[in-house]
Amino acid sequence: MPPSNKAIPFNPMLAVLLAIGLIFAGANVLFNMPNFVAQLNTRVESPKEYKFGNYDQILKKYVSKGLVDYESLKKSGGVDAAYIELHAISPSQLSSNKAKLAFWINAYNLISLKMLLDHYPMKQVIELGQAKGFQEHLVGGKGYTLKQISEEVLPPLLETVDWRGIFLICDGSLGGPDLGSHAYQLDQLDNDLAAACKSYVSSPAHYRASADTATLSISPFYRWNRNFIELKYPSPFDLVADYLPTKRLIDVGKINRNYGLEYDWRLNDSKYLDELKKEMEEKKQ
Repeated sequence: MPPSNKAIPFNPMLAVLLAIGLIFAGANVLFNMPNFVAQLNTRVESPKEYKFGNYDQILKKYVSKGLVDYESLKKSGGVDAAYIELHAISPSQLSSNKAKLAFWINAYNLISLKMLLDHYPMKQVIELGQAKGFQEHLVGGKGYTLKQISEEVLPPLLETVDWRGIFLICDGSLGGPDLGSHAYQLDQLDNDLAAACKSYVSSPAHYRASADTATLSISPFYRWNRNFIELKYPSPFDLVADYLPTKRLIDVGKINRNYGLEYDWRLNDSKYLDELKKEMEEKKQ
């Protein structure tokens, strides 16, 4: 059968979508060009142990009770050295999946801290916009976005090693888990996991429990991470019930349950300390 000479009808919407796709792809290449160049010039190491020494010193100096002294930290420029060091460190030869979990949590938190400092001052973490899924960062010579780390790299480790790792991952918001004041190490990871879980779940900032109305409202953070929590508990509400200060709501199957607590997107900046103390006192009353 001879080929048809009939012209393919022009679709303006398809043309627009193709143009947008090309623009986005071009912008992504230009935006991440420094990483592409660095990747070519990075000599990758694969140690059997990695302590995040520079990062650990930064946390000990500038982080207290989950809050970060961003102003002083940005002036010091200290994060840059720890961030650049990460470019050449691959976790592929670490001793165990547990060690890899600690590594990737540290890497995620360090990269988040770097991005927040690059955009500081800001009031809310959501001011980063789409950067978490767009900007790549080198880890062991490979480019990763924060979204890739949180959605592709960390989940298998959380599922096979310890789901409580969700409470060590810090996006910089007050609504999420605190940033630890030290880098997480293999030999202390169990203690850090237990402490972080208790700290987040028992904090009045992340739940509202009323015996009078038989209602338990919890942060949407639990809904976002329910797949991990349900590896251990029937539901996130059962997890929270384990830490409630009163036993009157312990039978979570007989109360009204919801994820209606508003997530706090404010930056975990130490300059808000007095304001936060006042809020916590009001919540305890």
